[in-house]
Amino acid sequence: MGISNGMIRFVLNGLVGSNYVIQISSNLVTWSRLGMYTIPTGGSLLITDYTNGFLKRFFRAEPTTVSIMENFTNAPNYTNAWQVVGNTGGIVTTCTNGNLRVQASTNNPGSAFTMLSKESLTGDVDYSVQLNHQGFGRTFVGLWSVASNNWLALSVLDTDDTAYLAFSAGTLSTEYKYASEPYLNRWVNLQIKTVGNTVQFFVNGVLFEATTVAMPAAFRFGFSVGSVPWKSGDNDTSIRSLTVSGSKP
Repeated sequence: MGISNGMIRFVLNGLVGSNYVIQISSNLVTWSRLGMYTIPTGGSLLITDYTNGFLKRFFRAEPTTVSIMENFTNAPNYTNAWQVVGNTGGIVTTCTNGNLRVQASTNNPGSAFTMLSKESLTGDVDYSVQLNHQGFGRTFVGLWSVASNNWLALSVLDTDDTAYLAFSAGTLSTEYKYASEPYLNRWVNLQIKTVGNTVQFFVNGVLFEATTVAMPAAFRFGFSVGSVPWKSGDNDTSIRSLTVSGSKP
């Protein structure tokens, strides 16, 4: 760490690609956020901050990536990080080869399996999940508002009369806009990010939609797999590589 011309500079070391929130304090009691930083290739990053006339300035770095479920090895594993908030209509879940497979049957109209993360995060968040949606029904991936106890933002894979991918947040609703088979019956990466009051939706790393909403103080993260009564066939969805980054409240 060094001080020069009213600037404090220090090096943050970590795993390449990992995220950290740098917090600052003048008394080790009250902390504020300086920013979120990603460790680049090389494993170190130079952090700079103004002294602003403080006689004392303390810094701490907290990792912000919470690995919700990167690998499903057996069914009990997901209960460590997730809370099952709905399981109606005889949903079957199995874990095989690192994937969580959820099967919802149209023999049980309106059946659904819904899980929310036990961990809640605040600030700018980044939620990414890989899904393989097959059969018939709807699969949701979304941000859950802790304050309103309801979905804030959703990515939806749907095999209705027209198969489509849709996004919903605030006044944004893109039902049927992305009606295309390439999003079904294969692995697709769905990502939802918040930046300030903006929600961004990505598919396979490409930004599809962005909208402004009133952000809650804290988020949980969830997904839901369900059948629809007007189609014959099961919703057979596999899930893997769920990752979340953000700050703990």
